[in-house]
Amino acid sequence: MPFIPQQAQPNLDTDGLRRFNEDQYREIARAWTETDKTIDGLVSYSAQSKTSAQQTQGRRNVYAAPFDAMGYYGIQFNGSGEVDQSLLGNVTANNSFPYFTDGWIVFCGGAVQALASPYNQDLPPGFQKHVRIFTTVGVATLAAGDHGSMIHYIEGYRIARLAWGTANAQPLTLGFWIRTPFAGNAAVTIGNGNASRGYTVDVACSGVLEWKTITIPGCLDGVWPVGNTLGMQIIFNFGSGSTYRGTANVWNSAAFTLATAATTNFHTAGGNMSSIVGLMVLPGSEAPNAERSVFVQRPWDQELIQCRRYWQKSYAYGIAPGATLQPHGCAFMYISAGLTASTNASGGNVRFGISMCATPTMTAYSIKNGTVGKWSDDVAGLDCGVTIDHINESGFRFYAVAATVQTGVNITGHWVANARL
Repeated sequence: MPFIPQQAQPNLDTDGLRRFNEDQYREIARAWTETDKTIDGLVSYSAQSKTSAQQTQGRRNVYAAPFDAMGYYGIQFNGSGEVDQSLLGNVTANNSFPYFTDGWIVFCGGAVQALASPYNQDLPPGFQKHVRIFTTVGVATLAAGDHGSMIHYIEGYRIARLAWGTANAQPLTLGFWIRTPFAGNAAVTIGNGNASRGYTVDVACSGVLEWKTITIPGCLDGVWPVGNTLGMQIIFNFGSGSTYRGTANVWNSAAFTLATAATTNFHTAGGNMSSIVGLMVLPGSEAPNAERSVFVQRPWDQELIQCRRYWQKSYAYGIAPGATLQPHGCAFMYISAGLTASTNASGGNVRFGISMCATPTMTAYSIKNGTVGKWSDDVAGLDCGVTIDHINESGFRFYAVAATVQTGVNITGHWVANARL
């Protein structure tokens, strides 16, 4: 039991219960502070500098897994690019902003050209992949419109709890591992969906993999969608000309910014690579330390569910869309009586395994040769036409016409459903 000074012993109140008065509480606090902060049952809230072993012991003493729980409900998804359904490999951007994996786009403009992809080297313990931007055409001195970034898109529903755009806006904390090709400042910007509000922070990087945390104050104004559209952009910029520079550590509204005047140009030469690992986006002002960062990540299977809200395919996970001779998982229709190629069609329905965020755009693929917009007449060994309609976030209808008139017909085909933000 903790030590209680004699002069702070409780009084016997009129109801027979022992209680401390205000002066006695002060005396207890003074005695604990001046005598022994390590007494069993006490937690010190003063500033401390502890070794890793001491930090571990401290967590065991008071452990309640707060960050593990917060991580599961993190606003981000696929923060390391460990889920990669589309298997696009290296995606090049030049004055464009294509997706290169689930939840991530690469955005380059002006003379800067780069590719981006999930990658599996130079990782902290416990992580399987990072997302990287790899300069293919370097620019030693950036012109006004030159820039190169990776951006994580977040749906409005996921940010609704922050109450941004209102007087009740809550702070937001980001944690991530970052590596740049040499020492300098990378820029991190939080922006809204229509790019009318943005907050940019310069992050000092040493040129080696290191853990960073930053806290962004809640935005009290602007439009922050809370539905199934793009609600937030998290931009990691590795060099930008003056057109896209703004003031650091304030909410910018006059023009959307990617960087500041202090941001380093990491696109100076082809072959320069910068990477982000284990991005977490947590409501509030707290984040775990580097040691525990890997534990504040959703398991791979849970991230896959999150990703399928925006993009799904009928192919096996490890098969890229358009691959040939991949019958497993395809849509299938068998007509025993045959079809007249020019007049008759038959079809069915497909239900998505995970409801999507919005009505997706559908793309059909032939099993036979991967041709886009076709399915396969397996009996004839030919491609055939297919129509996909009645599409919503839950599934779609399809119907097809056989390639030739036959006694029995097998129609098979793959599909991709794309509802990305």
